[in-house]
Amino acid sequence: MSTDFIPILDPAHNTATRIKIPVRDPKTPSTAKEIIPQPSPYWGTEPIWNSQAIVHNPMFDNQGRIWFTSRIRPVDNPAFCKAGSDNPSAKLTPLTKGDRQLSYYDPKAKEFTLIDTCYSVQHLNFAEDANHTLWLSPGPPGGEGSAGGTGEGGVVGWLNTKMYDATHDEQKSQGWSALILDTNGNGKRDDYVEVGKPVDPAKDTRISAWFYGVVPSPTAGSVWGSVVGFPGKIVRVSPGANPPETTLAEVYECRGIIPRRQCRAFPRAVSTSIATALCGRCWPAGISRVSTAVSAKVLSTARRPPTALSGGVVAVPASRAAV
Repeated sequence: MSTDFIPILDPAHNTATRIKIPVRDPKTPSTAKEIIPQPSPYWGTEPIWNSQAIVHNPMFDNQGRIWFTSRIRPVDNPAFCKAGSDNPSAKLTPLTKGDRQLSYYDPKAKEFTLIDTCYSVQHLNFAEDANHTLWLSPGPPGGEGSAGGTGEGGVVGWLNTKMYDATHDEQKSQGWSALILDTNGNGKRDDYVEVGKPVDPAKDTRISAWFYGVVPSPTAGSVWGSVVGFPGKIVRVSPGANPPETTLAEVYECRGIIPRRQCRAFPRAVSTSIATALCGRCWPAGISRVSTAVSAKVLSTARRPPTALSGGVVAVPASRAAV
């Protein structure tokens, strides 16, 4: 993120090179222009980071291309992201700002492809489905750039890479959804109460949550995300048959595993076994979702907190408690 150059190591030929990741708009801001909140003991107020792309999270796809979350333009979104667009996601959840988008590098062609997204992107992960869907997390509010997590309540985004490869239509190939809880309990997505409003038992409820880690389930078609905070949350997203119209979320808070007073950080990475590093420290925990019964289990006893931990503890679904 400190430079626009991607280092490349070739162990077969013992060579090291680098390539520069491009941006689409020359007016894309640079980290060199950002305000330094406190002087460095070594560099003072000299800006040593100089990156427009603020590239992050490289990952290979099934074709051997390397995908990145990278900034390609200034923060204001194009019209297809906003209210009045005919994009299905924009109709439900219009977005005005997005701070980091997508790109990939094809080693065979030796070229970059830049993809504009309406939602901010920090981390990416491929689903094991027919569309090779790429799921994206926006990162925490404020993020690493000027927009960070967009929208009042955060969204989860995706890109149908099979469709994009066939059409190169970045607008039709992407989608996103607000995180909506089925609080009226009818099993489908309905009109919902916005973030911060009183719960209406006749409606669903939108929650305020920005994913840090994001991981698709290899078997269930769902997507899980970690939400930073004290003590933080784990959110399960079910896209449904026609996302985003059918997309619903469940939110879980792991209580009783580590006392709140000992949490000095928050959940970050999350794996396909639905494990997360609780409190951002050395206490991994896992969640097993079986019907409506949800349990959590400490996966490692290394450096346990002073309070003794049991082998398994109940994780309360926060959608049934205070959110």
